Amino acid sequence: MTEPKSCSDIMNIFIPPELKDLLYKIAIVLGALIVIYGILWLLATLGVIPPLIAALFPQIVIIFIGLFIIYAAIERRSRHY
Repeated sequence: MTEPKSCSDIMNIFIPPELKDLLYKIAIVLGALIVIYGILWLLATLGVIPPLIAALFPQIVIIFIGLFIIYAAIERRSRHY
């Protein structure tokens, strides 16, 4: 076996494709939530939306994260059975 020359080579050797796929999905969801949170914060600061909606956003994020975990678990289960 040849020695890895870059970080992507190390990822290809040590991280299985299923885990890489899950990590990419988590990164996409996390990035989207950060963007949405930033937009809500900006709109609440400008007074376009009530601050109550921005205050409730962390609970909404928790719900979305829970739904994503359920989705990922069901998808992985259906892939293996």
